[in-house]
Amino acid sequence: VAQSGLLVMLPQRQLVFFVRHAESRWNRAQEDYSIFGMMCENDHGLSEDGRRQAEELRRRLLAARRMLEQADADKPTDRAEGADAELLKRLLHPDELYSSPFTRALCTACIGLRDLVGEGRPIVVLKEVRESKNLGGADSTGVAVGEEIRGRVLEEVRALYEPEDEELQREALQAVQGLPIDVSEVGDVWWGGYTGESQRDLDERIDSLLHRLRQTRGTLAGGGGASIVVGHSHFFRALFRTLLCGVALETIDPLIAESLQANVLPCCGILAATLEWDKFGDCRIVEARPLLGTLLRAAKPIDTEGTPGPPGSAPIIGGCFCNRRGDLLCPTQ
Repeated sequence: VAQSGLLVMLPQRQLVFFVRHAESRWNRAQEDYSIFGMMCENDHGLSEDGRRQAEELRRRLLAARRMLEQADADKPTDRAEGADAELLKRLLHPDELYSSPFTRALCTACIGLRDLVGEGRPIVVLKEVRESKNLGGADSTGVAVGEEIRGRVLEEVRALYEPEDEELQREALQAVQGLPIDVSEVGDVWWGGYTGESQRDLDERIDSLLHRLRQTRGTLAGGGGASIVVGHSHFFRALFRTLLCGVALETIDPLIAESLQANVLPCCGILAATLEWDKFGDCRIVEARPLLGTLLRAAKPIDTEGTPGPPGSAPIIGGCFCNRRGDLLCPTQ
């Protein structure tokens, strides 16, 4: 009865922005077929391209803010409206901001999302958001706990900006040093054993994250809020498969739903997802939209009108302010 009462009291809906980290050195080594690059370190940081991707993520967010401010200034009595504008407003003013403890995710948050971190809204580091782990898993094995994580991020940022001029490096370090990062929940070893993670372990971790997300309080109807979660491709895909299983697709573009279960988010991609819990406490995604130029690859070949196409076609589902869909980037991107 107590559990049932708790479910009634918690919000039924939450808005979550899932952000995949920028390209890591592991990702770059995979692209280059470099076994040494993949296995020479644990907890890989960002590559040079990854740093640029995180910086571009920040520029996209700042551009979205300017667009919304300009729209409000042009029409002070008719403020920027519509589903996309509302999503962007909530993205720019989240109630909670979470990150995986892995260096590549935290560096992405510190560089790309630093303008969203404010008073009373730190980057909360959650072990539940870490990458799925297979046997060995050099990219999913951590090396730091607690305050050591903050120090590792600072050293990574210092190294990422080392080839640049000293002033740019100093500005980047000062920006990261000034960010509130809550590492209280990762004070012990959080990355699991060498043998990897069982399906049961993964399911329990997903349940724990969903319980955490459901407790968010904000201004959504019903008392829910908006959270940003910076994490990893395989964990997000496992999460999406869990939350989209058996979902009726009246409210979700079937191409988006299929893509999320078959493919991974691109580096620094953003997916806005509305999570809904039923009376039994089961959670499902009921709305999903890629944002700010995020491109999802379709799960199967389609033609330009969205129907199954010939083999060899390479469709892209585009996400921007207008959330148009097609084979090419939207003109507004």
